[in-house]
Amino acid sequence: MTPLEAKEHLQTKGYCSFNIADLNLELFDIVDKYRCDKAKSERENMTFLRGDFSTSSGEIGINTNFKSFEEANEIKDAKVALLGKDDITQIWLYGHPKEGNNSLRKLYTELTKYFYDIDDNVDLNLDISISLYNKGCFLDDHIDGKSPVKNYASMLVYLNKDWKEEDGGNLILRGDDNIDYKVVPEFGTVAIIDLQNFDIYHQVEEIVNDVERYTIICFPFDKKNLAKND
Repeated sequence: MTPLEAKEHLQTKGYCSFNIADLNLELFDIVDKYRCDKAKSERENMTFLRGDFSTSSGEIGINTNFKSFEEANEIKDAKVALLGKDDITQIWLYGHPKEGNNSLRKLYTELTKYFYDIDDNVDLNLDISISLYNKGCFLDDHIDGKSPVKNYASMLVYLNKDWKEEDGGNLILRGDDNIDYKVVPEFGTVAIIDLQNFDIYHQVEEIVNDVERYTIICFPFDKKNLAKND
């Protein structure tokens, strides 16, 4: 989709995807600095690194601080071997960039302004994280729930060079028409899920090859709406 087609699709279907370079080359340059850079995953660049995986009974297997994604992944593999994979509903690792990351704030401010027609007077809160899915990681089909007061959307920017669809890790989006829309997590691709007016099902396919899938994730919302909901 072009950015304009993506905006229209988001408004009518609740989701969209496009390439960041087609919207703004300055934003593309910001994303390019994060292209599969393992150094960005180290503790000194994050407020914390955590891993989540849960079972059908709701047990959280990993939820703590780590020095790196690599350390978290070692514990993840040990937990999976202990529990057995059949009962697991999600596995993924993530961390939050340290405060003051003005480049990522600019990226998501501009995306939110474009897709939701907000002006410079809106005081945006930007909850930003960077996730890692590697071999065996996946996210089961689910909905996030509408957020008419808080979040505008879930905004995903993919960082993965030379990603192949057969690697797995593809995002599957399904709107009210029950038609699956696949987003391959190639570098520069942006996927947006509206959380104000829609509640669509989505999942991440299991990664089947020995690859690493990095994504910048943001949930933007207007701070004044948070106050109204208190």
